[in-house]
Amino acid sequence: MNIQVDPWNISLSLASIILSVGGAIWLFVKHTSEKYIDQQFQKKIEEYKTNLQGVLETKKFDLQRMMLDFNLYRSKKHEIYPELFKLFLKATYGLNNLKNNWDFPLFQLLSKEFVERYLIEKSVGQKEIEYLTDRWLEDEEAAEEKIQDIKYAIKRLETKSVKNDYEVFRNYFLEVELFLSDEGVKVIQEIIQDFDEILENIIYDIFMISYEMDEVLNNKARTDTDTLYKQISLNVDKLKKQFKNELSVAEY
Repeated sequence: MNIQVDPWNISLSLASIILSVGGAIWLFVKHTSEKYIDQQFQKKIEEYKTNLQGVLETKKFDLQRMMLDFNLYRSKKHEIYPELFKLFLKATYGLNNLKNNWDFPLFQLLSKEFVERYLIEKSVGQKEIEYLTDRWLEDEEAAEEKIQDIKYAIKRLETKSVKNDYEVFRNYFLEVELFLSDEGVKVIQEIIQDFDEILENIIYDIFMISYEMDEVLNNKARTDTDTLYKQISLNVDKLKKQFKNELSVAEY
């Protein structure tokens, strides 16, 4: 018996098989690809999260360090500013006293022993005391000259004390300058410049006053001492306001 096979049906069957197999393969490839892509995506996400966490930890550490540094800086300013201003006022007070306080006893009415004790209290050296009180009040003209010498000796020692206080202030300023604002540094530098010039002038001023002279020979041009005092006084107020403003702002 002859069986006739329809070529068209065979072709359809083969096509159906091929399509089925192709579809299965395509679905497999699609599924595998999607799974691979998803795995790679998840891997990248995890890497990103890890990197992000590292960055966040670093930023957190940096922020904590910045806050610590800021608190230390603020604390240091609160320590430095009052101390610096205190040293400055001490030097300024001594400077004003050096210039304006010329209250002396009436030496011509005092005994040699009283004058000696007075000079010891003023820290005058023993040899200088012996010179200043030698033949005390035996001669009126010589006595007047000795009294002028006494005033000059005392003011000279006061000048030394003021210089020491000023050096303490200036050295402290140089040590802590990094913690000061630019505005504060500028004011203090102006004060130091005027202070230096006053100390250079003062030796001539006290000599003139001690010996009641109208002028002392000095070839170097110099700014009037009173003008320098006024400039310092203005800068005292300016510095005080500047420090108060900075310290109040630093609280926040």
